[in-house]
Amino acid sequence: MWARIIRAAPILAGVIAAAMASANTESSEWPRIALSGYDPVAYFTIGRAAKGNQEYLYAWGGALYQFATPAHRALFIAQPERYAPQFSGYCVLGIVEGYKVDADPEAWAVVNDRLYLTYNMAVREKLLADPVTAIARAEASWKALAH
Repeated sequence: MWARIIRAAPILAGVIAAAMASANTESSEWPRIALSGYDPVAYFTIGRAAKGNQEYLYAWGGALYQFATPAHRALFIAQPERYAPQFSGYCVLGIVEGYKVDADPEAWAVVNDRLYLTYNMAVREKLLADPVTAIARAEASWKALAH
């Protein structure tokens, strides 16, 4: 096990350095783990939430993403805007209300080929009742919250 950790250390150090470089340079915080470690590509390719693997990492948009497979990592690298969660992974309906609310990676929806997360399954059902209106309202609110 230690040999595996030692072999992975330079890779992880490089990924963390890249994530920090892409993050706000005034922040001294470590990059956040996007989607609580879930694989963003899995929602599209296998149609369900799947935990990522710490061996397959990629830093993008100030966050560190984990992937279940190297193929998923490659797909994300080629098109991060397509696979990354909208609103930085915060709950869509929280954004509508003007708050950045952490989301449950298991409570998700793909709408118009974009990934949206919600606080829980009950909120997901509210999103799915009228996704077009909810997403439009969230986009309007996000402009004020994004900074």
